[in-house]
Amino acid sequence: CFNPALSASLRSTVSKAELAAAVALSILAFNVARSVGPALGGGIVALGGASAAFTVNAMSYLLVIVVLWRWRGEPQGTSARPRTGFWATIGDGLCIAWAVPEIRTILLRAVTFTCTGAAAWALMPLVASDLLGEGSATFGILLGALGLGAVIGAATSTWFRNRFKAETLVRMAAVIYGLSCIGVALQLGLFAMTFLLVVAGAGWVQALSGFSVAGQLWAPLEAVGRVVAMVSSLTFGGIALGSWFWGHVAESQGVAVALMISGGAMLFVPLIGLVCPMPDQQKSQAAS
Repeated sequence: CFNPALSASLRSTVSKAELAAAVALSILAFNVARSVGPALGGGIVALGGASAAFTVNAMSYLLVIVVLWRWRGEPQGTSARPRTGFWATIGDGLCIAWAVPEIRTILLRAVTFTCTGAAAWALMPLVASDLLGEGSATFGILLGALGLGAVIGAATSTWFRNRFKAETLVRMAAVIYGLSCIGVALQLGLFAMTFLLVVAGAGWVQALSGFSVAGQLWAPLEAVGRVVAMVSSLTFGGIALGSWFWGHVAESQGVAVALMISGGAMLFVPLIGLVCPMPDQQKSQAAS
């Protein structure tokens, strides 16, 4: 509930020229938290138990509440549209997403990218234990490498976005991420695998920020929250579905095979762009 509202607020917080960078920073924060959080949480549990971890987690939201309390967005004016019920509002959002071909394309590309590429994130503990024969420290290094890649991807996203079209960026990200997964599956050693995961993390964030930015730019202003929610739901729903699928593949065929198949499949993901290319941001409704 919180993330779609937060993402939707970016459009009224920064200018259109800064939107891509703001979205990249938001995705960066999520991926860094996902990389650092488990290690930090594990340390808190080791020191004070599970109750201490839940207490610290709850207290961390106090800062968020203070920031939201002090922040005031720009007034958007009063809408002349009559208020509708909860389910009717959701239905309207689905109708808008279905009626706008560009939004349909964004949703399709987001779910196919994350579902296909979820193996690296889902199987990372097994990469450390099964492929490298190491423990939690190595797992932290590998997960931290993905987080570092996310930082690099977010820091360079504006530079790439100013020079390449959205479709080109998604294609490059898929190929880079896929090749990195194949390299990890080849078990080239900890140093090489760490480097490959940094590259993979950068490509991952480039693609996810592209989906989020495109969703915000093509969504009508009155439905931006619902469209962003759908993009987020399918993006992370793809991760959840892909994690389940690649987990079953790893259980039956092995971790290396699952990563190899996932990486190979990512190399074919750009072919979807031949039929459903990412919409051009310069032609978006928000930029018009």
